[in-house]
This record gives sequence, structure tokens and C-alpha cells, in this order.
Amino acid sequence: MRNELGCINARLDAERRESRIDRVGVVLDSFRFSLPHTHDFSPSKADICWIPEAQKIIVHGTDKEFQDWEADLRSRIPELSAAWLEERRNFFLRLLPQDSPSLEHLSLVTTFFDCTKCRKSGMRIKDALSHYCEGYCYGTEYEASLSSAPFYRRAGILWDSGFAK
Repeated sequence: MRNELGCINARLDAERRESRIDRVGVVLDSFRFSLPHTHDFSPSKADICWIPEAQKIIVHGTDKEFQDWEADLRSRIPELSAAWLEERRNFFLRLLPQDSPSLEHLSLVTTFFDCTKCRKSGMRIKDALSHYCEGYCYGTEYEASLSSAPFYRRAGILWDSGFAK
């Protein structure tokens, strides 16, 4: 009986966590649809969910804590999005052969980028800036190091400059 109750509680916790991650996706969709151009940069669920504060609230927070955090997230997405885009642009700027490359140089890039993990190849710069290895699994050693493997599978994988070539 005690084991059964533990299984039920674990299932309810997992469903609450999944629901919260899905709600982050809804907030991001709302942000994405508000952008002036469909190709403008928008963060992924992984970008948001892997912020340590976000992960803590999603996994362990009360409903009230999550609702407060979710309301705050709506106002923070533009700032977070700009920071992530800047970080990714800077990574790709360092790959250019010019002495002082600019965003204009980056927009003129004719090179295609490949991901060394999921083997997606031939990405233009706008695709490389937001590429996520949807089907790639880091492996059981990486998953074991996470506090919650189901969280990892539901939230997705973070963009990682180490995967680009």
C-alpha cells in the first residue's frame, strides 16, 4: 500500500512538472508570435527551463511560487532572449576570418554550419543561432548527473557552441 502511494505521488509530481514545462512553452509561443518577423530569434523551452532558478521552481516550487515566477518570466523574456542571441552571435563572429568582424559580416556569411552531435548539416547562420539537437541524447552518464532525467527529456537540450563546426 505504501509503495502504491509513493508511485501515485511520483506520477503526480511528474505530471505537475510536465504541465509547468508545457506552460513555459505557451509563454514562449506568445513571445514568438509577438515578434515582428517570423524569423526573429526566440529562446527555446530548454533555454528557460535550464536556468537554475527556473528548474528549481518547476521541479520543487509550490503552485503559487510557479505562478509568480511565470508572471515574471513574461516580462523577462525579451531581455533573456537578447542576451542569448548576443552570446550566440559572438560565438559565430569569432569564427569569421576578419580582424574585427561585425554583425554585418555575420549577415553576409555564405558558409554552412554543421552540428557535430546530431549531425545536422548545411545550416545557414539564422538556423545555427537557434539549433537544438532534438534527437540527440547526451548519454546515460550525462542523464544520471541531472537531478531529474524526465525533466531533461521534457525541457529539451540547451544550445551548445561546442557542437558547432
